[in-house]
Amino acid sequence: RLKNGNFRVNFAKSAKSVAADGRLTLLEIAEKSGVPIRHECRNGQCGECMVKCLKGKVEMLDLAEIDAIDRNKGWLFACCSYPSSDVELDV
Repeated sequence: RLKNGNFRVNFAKSAKSVAADGRLTLLEIAEKSGVPIRHECRNGQCGECMVKCLKGKVEMLDLAEIDAIDRNKGWLFACCSYPSSDVELDV
């Protein structure tokens, strides 16, 4: 996994854009930016932090229990996903 970079994470509904270096999960980035994302387990099993990626690429850890159909539609679990490019989330 790419652990450093120079990316932007845009939160479409919250109208916030923040810098990201690839070390924090999308959930951690949202929390530090004051963007609320529902969550519980923080390890990819409960699905509470499922959000849609509108643009860009993320790397989701294998522990995320999300099916291929949802992944292909842009859905991800924010607790175990890291930006690997500039991204825009539907949050």
